[in-house]
Amino acid sequence: MTKTGSTSIQQTLFYENNRQILLKKGYLYPKCWNPNHSRQILSAFSLAPETISGNIISQFTKEMASVYNKNNLTLLLKEINQTAFNHLIISGEMISTMKPIEVKKMKEFFTEKI
Repeated sequence: MTKTGSTSIQQTLFYENNRQILLKKGYLYPKCWNPNHSRQILSAFSLAPETISGNIISQFTKEMASVYNKNNLTLLLKEINQTAFNHLIISGEMISTMKPIEVKKMKEFFTEKI
């Protein structure tokens, strides 16, 4: 079975009442994006963001993907800077497909910004 229940978990974490409970315990599940963070994370840290399936469907050029990424990361940083939390929860099934260099890029971003 390929189904893991991740969509249900993401929806539960994203539900506003649950987000507030999480925040009280020090956990931030960002509301600036959709419940599934795959596309935003993959696109932002990909070596070739125009090749991400969601960006292909949206017919993004490399430049359009760059603007999309900048806007998404700006939204996330704004939420991070306006929220008191100890732990950030990012969830997306496709994040596991990232190349090691892309994971390193993501880690460096979060280490620098948080």
